[in-house]
Amino acid sequence: MDKFKIRCSAIGQIMAGSIGLSDAQLRKLKTFQDKLKAGKDLTDLQAIENDKLIELQANPELPQGAKTYCKKWLKEKLYNRTREFSSKYTDKGNLCEDNSIQFISDWKLRPLEKNEKYFEDEFMCGTPDIIDSPMIDVKNSWDEQTFPLFESDIPDKDYFYQGQGYMNLCNEYKFEVIYCLMNAPFHIIQDEVRRASYRSNLSKSELMDKYMKLMTFDDVDPSLRIKIFAFDRDQTVIDEIKFRVMLCRKYINELLEKENINET
Repeated sequence: MDKFKIRCSAIGQIMAGSIGLSDAQLRKLKTFQDKLKAGKDLTDLQAIENDKLIELQANPELPQGAKTYCKKWLKEKLYNRTREFSSKYTDKGNLCEDNSIQFISDWKLRPLEKNEKYFEDEFMCGTPDIIDSPMIDVKNSWDEQTFPLFESDIPDKDYFYQGQGYMNLCNEYKFEVIYCLMNAPFHIIQDEVRRASYRSNLSKSELMDKYMKLMTFDDVDPSLRIKIFAFDRDQTVIDEIKFRVMLCRKYINELLEKENINET
């Protein structure tokens, strides 16, 4: 079986939650240790809790979300089946990617090309959208209401972690997540019209006019159709990703041993 490596697009799934002791647990452990250093005895319950905190500090565990991701990854490997998530939102994003890259090129006044090269190292892997300076990851919003026009921080922190992974793989130091508001492909508009026709008294012609207006944005100023979130490489975050990958490997081995599964 392949050694576990986290896909950059999935890094956020192993980064949520804390590992080891929380701030509250650290404060409590310090209280116990200070009491012992002062020559005072702990109560029986305090002694038990102190030992548990020391054990947890020495043997950090993955948060539940990361464990769930490891189980999913392991099943994909054991059964040789991969299920890709799909929705009308992701379909639009994938189908609009080339147009988005051209839109960003026009905005930046320089040619940009879609990257097709796959990268990997000992801990992570993935295919960045655009290798440039800064690197760029393209996101397509479904409509104006989901477009993050007024956001000052990146709406989805998973994209921040994804960018850190790509910068690590490509030895780059600056990254941009760029949201675009692109016209929906015509067949997606047709699908929306078909769905709406079941619950509307309007004719399909009237619905088509309505949804063409709702789902295309050529009449909107380009400045309202692009939003850039820029950030720098953070080696502390990259080191934490690598640490969690190692914990994931340890947990995957524990799962295999528990079920007596030969990983070869």
